[in-house]
Parts: sequence; structure tokens; C-alpha cells
Amino acid sequence: MILISEIGAKAAVLLNKSNFPFYHTLIPAQSLVYGFIFYYLFKSRGKGGIVALLIGFLFAVGSSIISFNVYEGKFSFPSLNLSILSILMIMGSLYLFYQILKKPSELSLFRIGDFWFASGNLLFWAGTFLIFGLYQWLLDAVHGHPSWMHHLIRILNYILYLTYLLSVYLNAENKPPKNDD
Repeated sequence: MILISEIGAKAAVLLNKSNFPFYHTLIPAQSLVYGFIFYYLFKSRGKGGIVALLIGFLFAVGSSIISFNVYEGKFSFPSLNLSILSILMIMGSLYLFYQILKKPSELSLFRIGDFWFASGNLLFWAGTFLIFGLYQWLLDAVHGHPSWMHHLIRILNYILYLTYLLSVYLNAENKPPKNDD
């Protein structure tokens, strides 16, 4: 999903000179994907799986409605949708931390894939919320795009990708072996 979104955003800039419409389509898709991921994570811990899936689906529908009605075809960035998705991801990550704490493991916290998934999401989406929540204020205060903003978003993306890879690796490593009887 991340690779597709990065390639799609670059292609949209080359073709349309703007990737704003692309991001208005990507955000509902992301909410569905994250809804399924959190469904799986929470279901395996016993609670909240169906709620996460329902929230992801409802937000995807709501985000699409907001994009086409509120913005009336004039896609702008950052959108209200990005701020709401950020808040939902922060809440989902915090709830995953809570679930990890409720069911202690013999493994070190740093050897648990879900910890890294939640950590990466918390850092990335909190940073995204702050940067794009303050976006207009930053533009007005600095009279244009501050150069550090793009660098910070890039660094946050790298952190997110790294924690996702670490999470996938640790989840595969910690998976119990199958019995072939």
C-alpha cells in the first residue's frame, strides 16, 4: 500500500502537476486497509476487532463524502480527512499499546512486532497531525513552505517504513512453528 501510494503520488504530480486529488482518494483506501489491520490485531487479542473494522469502513465512506461535497471538486491539501485519519490512527495505536500491556509476554517489548507497529504509527500520525494541522499557520508565519517541513515528513515516512518492516520481521520470527503430524 505504501509503495503504491508513493508511486501514485509521484505519477499524479507528473501528470496533473498536483497530487491533491490522489490523496483525497488514498485516504479512504488507507482507512479501509488500516481498519483490516487493526481488526486482525485486536481480534487476536480478544477485543475491538469488529469495532476497528467498522470505524475504518465508516471513515472511508465519510471521507469520500467529505472530499466530494465539502471541497466541491476543488481538492485542497491538507484536508480535514487527513486530520481525522491521523486522530483515528493515534487512538488505534494507543489502544494497541493498552492491549499489549494487558497481556504481558515473556518476550522483551522490543521483540514484539505489534509494539513496533504501534510505535511507528504513533510517531508518524502524531507528526502528520501536528504538521498538517498547523499547515496554514506555518504558511502564513513563514510566508511559504518552510523547507524543514518536507524533510520532517520524509523522516517520519522513513521511521514508519522501518517500524513496519521490523514489525513484519518480528511477527514472522515469533510465529510458532507448524506441527506437521
